[in-house]
Parts: sequence; structure tokens; C-alpha cells
Amino acid sequence: MKQPYEKTSSQKKNRSYEKIIGFLLIIIGIVFYFLPIIHNLKISVTLVFLGFIIILMKKEKMTRNTINHIQLILIIIILILVVWIITLDADFDIFLLLLIIILLILKEFVEKFLSPQLQKRMTLLFYMLLILFVIIFLQRIINILNIYLG
Repeated sequence: MKQPYEKTSSQKKNRSYEKIIGFLLIIIGIVFYFLPIIHNLKISVTLVFLGFIIILMKKEKMTRNTINHIQLILIIIILILVVWIITLDADFDIFLLLLIIILLILKEFVEKFLSPQLQKRMTLLFYMLLILFVIIFLQRIINILNIYLG
């Protein structure tokens, strides 16, 4: 009989540290949200987003041709920094839309290198980002229509 896979105490400890870091990033992001500077708003969304990603990602056994959760988080952090630098003087909506588009493109590129569990979690993230994208897009359209009709 095959024994079920048991996590060692160090693996459980590492996972709890990751959850603590994720929640800490979310809390710091919420604090930055209440400081009304555009860069703080971008930092706030970035920290909350990274906190959720760290909490969502689960450790997996790695094979040779797969990307593990830490590598995926680092790729996302680098992309967020690039988007932040590109949109330094732009509105917050532009930053958020560009971030969502780049993360959706990332999902398509790295999906074949992810384990099935990470693929499911990336798909969940994809749908959350898609809903956010539609909401922002609709707000922009409503604002444009109000300008021309009102």
C-alpha cells in the first residue's frame, strides 16, 4: 500500500510563513489605500494583489520542465514593476488595465509549464482579473458617454 503524502513540519512552517507574508502584504496594501496619492494607490493595489497571489499559490512537487510557485511569483513581481515604471505618470485605471492585460498574456505563455494545480489557480486568478477588467472598461465607457450626452 502506498502511504499518503505527509507534509513535514518544516514544509507546514514554510507554508504558514507564506500565508503570514501574504496577509501582511494585504494589510500594508490596505493601509496605503487610505493615503490619497496616486503612487500609493498603485502600491496598494500591487501589494494586495501580490498578497492574494502568495496566499493562492500552493507548493507543488517540481519536475524538470515546470515553473514552481516561487518562480511564478517572481515573474509576476517583475512584470508589475515594469508596468509600474511604464505607467508612472499615467492614471490609475491605465496602470490597472495594463497590468491586467500583461498578466493575462503571462497566463497564456506560462500555462503549459505549470503543474495542474497551479493552472487551476491561475485560471481562478484569470477570471478575477477578467471581471475587474470588464468593470473598469464599463466605467470608462459610461464616463465617455456622460461627457458626450451630458
